[in-house]
Amino acid sequence: MSSRDFSLLSLFHRRKPKVHNQVNRISTLILPTRAPPLLTPPLLALPREIRDMIYAYILPRKRRSPMLPTPHTGFTSVSAPSPPFSLQLTCRQLRSELMDAFYLIAVFEVGNLNSHSRRWRNDPDYEILAASPHLARIRHIRVRISLDRMSFKAGHAHDAMFHELSSEQSVEMVCQKAAQLANVLQNGAENLRSVTVDWWDDFGYREVVERGRVFEQFRFLDGVRWKAGNIYALKRVKRDVEHEVRKGLQELDEGMLRNRKGVSGRIEGIKEADDDMR
Repeated sequence: MSSRDFSLLSLFHRRKPKVHNQVNRISTLILPTRAPPLLTPPLLALPREIRDMIYAYILPRKRRSPMLPTPHTGFTSVSAPSPPFSLQLTCRQLRSELMDAFYLIAVFEVGNLNSHSRRWRNDPDYEILAASPHLARIRHIRVRISLDRMSFKAGHAHDAMFHELSSEQSVEMVCQKAAQLANVLQNGAENLRSVTVDWWDDFGYREVVERGRVFEQFRFLDGVRWKAGNIYALKRVKRDVEHEVRKGLQELDEGMLRNRKGVSGRIEGIKEADDDMR
């Protein structure tokens, strides 16, 4: 042992006040102390039914919250705001229950089904949606299906170029996107309960439009209720388009497109869009 070590031992042995106080201070900082017991939030003392009522009250349903630009989510908007962050930090159980209540009422909107070029689509192949952490928990989604006569295509720099499509071409391109979306939902949205469809249609006047082909792409989604949202069409053919869209969604809801009985056997009424598109 060196002379320096003996010197240090001598200092501790004599318990000089300055050294002794310094040692006590370091011990106080280093030595573990018993953590105070965690207090259970008073809210968790209430029955779960009462807590669910409280969650429903603090999570308004009608406030639309845009999620763009958020390419990592795969969604364009959500119908309800997220639970208050301060409550989420309270404890794990409370946060879990809050998020359950949130997913129970929230309607997530996915990218439109249309005939435009990949460049003009936020998630062209729904790959971002497939990787979204929300997908496995969502119960309700909304999607707009657009049969467009004019299709935007990729151009040079920021040029917006378009070309005219026939009804057959538009339906074919939308069917390809619909098949991709249906595959993502079938494999990842295990808790999905309802799909609301908004329909935009540029065709129908003296034209044969196979709209039913679009619905057929979703025929293997089990346990899903199909709802009609807003329908936009030329005024002179609006009634016919509405009837065809309602019929297609009705058949999806009843499982007629895959020869099986569906879940609910009915479809919600269409919200009228009174203004002419043109």
